[in-house]
Amino acid sequence: MSRHEARSQVKTAETLSKTPRLRDAVAGGRVSTANAMRLAEAVERTSAEDVASDGELLAKAETMRPEDFGREARRWAVERQGDNGESEHARQRARRRVRLWDGDDGMVHLRGEFDAVTGRRISNRLRAEAARMHDADEKKASHSDERRSFDQCMADALDQLTSNANDSAGGGKPYADICVVAHVDDETGELIAEMPGGDRLPRSVLEELACNSLITPTIYDRRGVLMWQGHSKRTATATQLKALKAIYGGCFACGADFDMTQAHHVEPVSRGGPTDIDNLVPACWGCHNKIHHFGWQIHGPPGKRTLH
Repeated sequence: MSRHEARSQVKTAETLSKTPRLRDAVAGGRVSTANAMRLAEAVERTSAEDVASDGELLAKAETMRPEDFGREARRWAVERQGDNGESEHARQRARRRVRLWDGDDGMVHLRGEFDAVTGRRISNRLRAEAARMHDADEKKASHSDERRSFDQCMADALDQLTSNANDSAGGGKPYADICVVAHVDDETGELIAEMPGGDRLPRSVLEELACNSLITPTIYDRRGVLMWQGHSKRTATATQLKALKAIYGGCFACGADFDMTQAHHVEPVSRGGPTDIDNLVPACWGCHNKIHHFGWQIHGPPGKRTLH
């Protein structure tokens, strides 16, 4: 057992010891160790009283597989925090990190932890590039020892994508490489956005992703049957990006080089904002972050926008 796993189990035991009902369920073998950890996390994000009083959640902890209950417990906690996932996303963002170190075996080791959105983007990009490499090897290699394993392709894909990072700056590849499913809640009329795994996306994150993404309109009926699907459309065209460069020269707020910017909707797409020049500004990553996560506001008329 690693030190990280040991610390996690100790923390779980300390949390559950304060809640007799949860402690007894684990001690009696009705709840697995993995699901007990998810319950402890739910306690930390809400309260021991909320978790202990929800018989349905405890019943699911006793019967669901760990991977399924993990998603259910996260969804349960987000719904009770009352901010549509904002605090959970902020918690994950604060914990993001990547470490590189030289191992005793002479290899360079890498370990990373990311919020659900960033992690899914990175995973999808790496897997897509690795699959392309793996398929190419299958077609070209005449002997099995000439073909890379998929894990080797994943390593080569990381090297390839990071070495080409600057090539996709500015008006290059779409910013969001993930699938987002959104629907309007029947009872509240609120727009609910989730990734396929069930992770809830806060409105601020949805608006950030919509700034530079391929949007494919799709309609399903209540049974999940596809009724209609339109064509993917990027929110800002190449012509519009050139026009923004001519108007602003760089980031509209701080003046950073235009190649470091992305087209940002003043009135968000998720709220019906149009994709026209008057509603677009070029924003660098730092200014984008201030808008979406720190509440900074855009002021002034088109062509003379400011941020504060």
